[in-house]
Amino acid sequence: SNEISSKRAKILVENMERFGATNVIVTNESADRLAKVFKGYFDVIVLDAPCSGEGMFRKQPDAMDYWSTDYPSQCASLQREILADAVTMLAEGGRLVYSTCTWATEENEEIVHWLLDTYDFELLPVEHVNGMVAGIGLPETARMYPHHFKGEGQFVAHLQFKGENPAPKFKASKSNLSREQLDLWRDFAQKHLQVNLTGILQTFGDQLYLLPEMLPDLGKLKIARNGLHLGTFKKKRFEPSFALGLALKPSQVKQRVEINDEDFVKYVAGETVQLSEARPNGWYQVVVQGNGLGFAKVTGNVLKNYYPKGLRFR
Repeated sequence: SNEISSKRAKILVENMERFGATNVIVTNESADRLAKVFKGYFDVIVLDAPCSGEGMFRKQPDAMDYWSTDYPSQCASLQREILADAVTMLAEGGRLVYSTCTWATEENEEIVHWLLDTYDFELLPVEHVNGMVAGIGLPETARMYPHHFKGEGQFVAHLQFKGENPAPKFKASKSNLSREQLDLWRDFAQKHLQVNLTGILQTFGDQLYLLPEMLPDLGKLKIARNGLHLGTFKKKRFEPSFALGLALKPSQVKQRVEINDEDFVKYVAGETVQLSEARPNGWYQVVVQGNGLGFAKVTGNVLKNYYPKGLRFR
């Protein structure tokens, strides 16, 4: 998942962590730099293109401040540049979902016509549900208007690539763990996990990450989230991350402790929680209403607080 704005990339990283996504790399790059690494790689590309934002005028009135009569054509030019790079990243038979939050035909239907005229694409129909209506002159596409649809102004088109892109040739990412680090991780996983997490294990400093398999070497790209953060190596031990405790379902861990709503309020405020009975000391997944809320250490009948300080609230 990519976001060219570093500020928005940080928000994207936070959302991926909250969703418990286990197979997502977040990059902070331009499309042309991504295209050099991912030629013919993706089966599906979803491109939410930078646009003139006409569909956001009601929700964000300040969006009108930077709009001008030339702005849609300027955005359309940028969209064609990004799409040209996106096409090179599609695998044969791959699909492209193109969307904007504007109503300007220059950035919507005219862009779709340009794709169909320039490249070998087939336009696939988008089902019109919940108030969606057909695009202007392109019934396969969809437009969303706030007086018909629960949302703001949007446009979406779905295309399948029929052209030929060479099969990707790339240097695959590899694990860089030391023997000691690998042993520490395996020991933790064997004692605490019910599931085998597959992927590429990589460290950055003392932090351990799990990357999706068959991934190109990303050394030349700016990375905001290098896969799933598994935890931290400390002296002769491994500590699981908050992200890992969010990503795993309670059924996927061997030790978990369920807390009620009252204890949840204390826990997210940074307080320790008194358990009704003592448990063997060690790491447990904290569970609230069936959802993982990170890992924490239990000592007797005390649940120590490992909720990240930056996320705490009352």
